Amino acid sequence: MFQQYCNTRFFKGLMWISVCVLSVLVIAARHHYTVDVVIAWYTVPMVWYLYLYHYPDPLPGSGFPDSIKPEDPKDKDSI
Repeated sequence: MFQQYCNTRFFKGLMWISVCVLSVLVIAARHHYTVDVVIAWYTVPMVWYLYLYHYPDPLPGSGFPDSIKPEDPKDKDSI
């Protein structure tokens, strides 16, 4: 996700380093097995890319797709 919405290389690198460190800390704290963390490294990006493939962001930066954009009161028909 941060690869798509982050603009600077510094923040991308910082995020990847933090993901690696947190993965090691989760394994070291024995909250998950190593296999769980390795599988998560493959499945989470795959699910995210499949989601973006099937439901692309039509207006990057707007936060709202066209179908759920708030209505403008000026666009309503007068009764």
